[in-house]
Amino acid sequence: MEHAILIPLVAGAVMILAIAAVMFRSQAIPNSLAWPLIVGALLLALPYLQSFNYDGPWGKISTQIRDVKVEVKGEIATNTANTDSNLHDIKLKVSEIHRKLFPTSTDATSLPAYRENRKTTILVYYTKGLNEKAEQIRDYLLDAGYKSSATYTDFEELGSTVGKPGSTRFVFTAASASTMSDLRAKLKTAFPAIFKTTEDRLTDKVGGGDAQVLLF
Repeated sequence: MEHAILIPLVAGAVMILAIAAVMFRSQAIPNSLAWPLIVGALLLALPYLQSFNYDGPWGKISTQIRDVKVEVKGEIATNTANTDSNLHDIKLKVSEIHRKLFPTSTDATSLPAYRENRKTTILVYYTKGLNEKAEQIRDYLLDAGYKSSATYTDFEELGSTVGKPGSTRFVFTAASASTMSDLRAKLKTAFPAIFKTTEDRLTDKVGGGDAQVLLF
């Protein structure tokens, strides 16, 4: 399926570049009209590039496309986590209204542990066929007060380090290691079938959120 999409995109980019080359050679056509075609061809190829380097009259541009894609995905997942956690708080508040007649009722959002967990964003990423499990984990994290979201991904950025099917991975930094150590134990107890095979990955930087749970 990927090749079926890639082939026409490459063919289109080549045609655009060929037209731009003809325009550059023609004295009757200003070169400024050809540059938008060059930019268009690059935009077509951009999702499939690992890096991009430009050194020309407009200056120098160099970036790792894979890193940009990871950052964008992390930003989207983090924003979703903020929205989901706010909606979850509203849901709990509404439920609490219906329990006001019971003097033993407790507003979960007012509990110290809930408020403390609210400072941490834990993003859940999952591959094909694991959306229900990912949503269960996300809901568990939201119930505990964490900001969380469940996002589908193909884990392309992991390359050869992608986990084996059925395994899970906790990704965190030194700053969130203590939190993840405690949470890992709770998740294994709550979802023993999901976290049967797990591994930890300590990193200097997490591409979105404070920590991540990856479902392969």
